Amino acid sequence: MAGSLTANTRRRAAKLSPKLADLSGIVNLSGWNRRLAERIILDSAQNGTLDLPAYIHAPIETGIISLLCKTPITPNQITIAGFIIGCSAIAAFVLGRVGLGILAALAFGIIDGLDAKLSRVKIETTEHGKWEHHLDYLIENAW
Repeated sequence: MAGSLTANTRRRAAKLSPKLADLSGIVNLSGWNRRLAERIILDSAQNGTLDLPAYIHAPIETGIISLLCKTPITPNQITIAGFIIGCSAIAAFVLGRVGLGILAALAFGIIDGLDAKLSRVKIETTEHGKWEHHLDYLIENAW
């Protein structure tokens, strides 16, 4: 898919990706239209099928992404934070701190969706993102 993009489209996407909030530079949007455009972009970042926890996580993730997309934070940084929280959940369960483990696992569930959503909104998808799913699988099965 990335190979089908023209060089001009890639340059425009590179300029747009860290500045989702500045849609007015591409189209003359203001007020309500701008908020609607941002909402459409954020809602389109939701990936496919939603299981029961994802119905709860999706609106929380969208709210967080609406703030993160305007920062220099990268999807890989979110992945690293998720890995740390996931390992914390494992440690908490191993040490018998079930309540703390559950809280960390719930936080991991939300953070797990943030990295992919942020990469789609900022147009920063990479091959490393595919490997992130294996890492998630490993962490979730360690519980």
